[in-house]
Amino acid sequence: LPSATTPPFYYLQVGLKDTDRLAEIAKTPVTRLKFNVFVTDVETGMEECVAEGTKVNEDMVLIFQKPDGVVLSPSELLGWVQKPFDLCDCVVRLQVKVTHH
Repeated sequence: LPSATTPPFYYLQVGLKDTDRLAEIAKTPVTRLKFNVFVTDVETGMEECVAEGTKVNEDMVLIFQKPDGVVLSPSELLGWVQKPFDLCDCVVRLQVKVTHH
């Protein structure tokens, strides 16, 4: 297992649920939609967009690195994190918002 002092310890994969409903509302397949991903530090309220215009793969997992990388590394993307261990005991909220289709 990775150590809490290294970025891999905090890696995330983000999958979407209720994609049938989302496709119905958007009137297009979910794989054609684009999403922005925001992370908010719950304690301080600091919010940062960590991915813009990302898509999902066939498994409904967000793609963060082209062509098909599905790992989000908060410790490397968040401006308020100086070193990976800064995320230890930190509570964050992750929001995925449809941008357009």
